[in-house]
Amino acid sequence: MTHKQLFKEYAKKFIETFVISFIVTVVIDFFLPKPFDFFLILPDYLKIIPRPVYILIASIIIFWNILPKRQTWESLNTQMIYGVNYRPNHIHQTYQLKDFGVNWKVLLGSRVFIATNENDFYYYVEGPYCPTCDYELDKKTVPKLFGYFKKHCWYCQDCNKFYDRPKKQLHNEEDVIIKKVQKNKRRQ
Repeated sequence: MTHKQLFKEYAKKFIETFVISFIVTVVIDFFLPKPFDFFLILPDYLKIIPRPVYILIASIIIFWNILPKRQTWESLNTQMIYGVNYRPNHIHQTYQLKDFGVNWKVLLGSRVFIATNENDFYYYVEGPYCPTCDYELDKKTVPKLFGYFKKHCWYCQDCNKFYDRPKKQLHNEEDVIIKKVQKNKRRQ
C-alpha cells in the first residue's frame, strides 16, 4: 500500500470517526440535562470550553479505538469450506442462464468417459459472470453504515461495478442455479 493510499484510508477513517462523534455529541448534548455538569470536576481555566467540545473529543477517542477493531472483525470473516465439486472431465451439456442479475454457466458432465447410469452425471456451476463484459465476478463484503453492517455483493474488476447478492440465498446461489436448470430440463 502506497503512502498516498494509506493517507486516504486514514483520512476516510478520521472523517467517519468525526461524523459519528459529531452525531453522538449532538444527541448527548441534547438529551443530557443542563443541570448535570461534569464541569464541577474540571479546573476553572478549562470551564471556558463549551461542553459539546468535550463530548466531541471523548467520542472521537472512543470511536477512533473502535475503527481498528472493525478491521480485525472483517479479517476474521472467512468463508466456510464445504465439499468441493470438481469440473467434470467429460461435458455432456452446457446451460447458460441469467439469474440474480448476473450470468451463469452450468455444465452437466461426468468424471468417466462413458456414463453408465444417472448417478454418474452431476451439475457443475461456473460463474457468476458480469452481464456487461463476461468477466468472472469476485465475491466482496462491503461495509455499510460506518462499517457496522455489511453488504454482500459480486464485483467486476473490468467494469468496476457491484452486483448485489441475494439475501435469502446468500452462499447458496449455486444450489439455486442448479435447481433452476433441473426444473428447465424437466419441462423440456
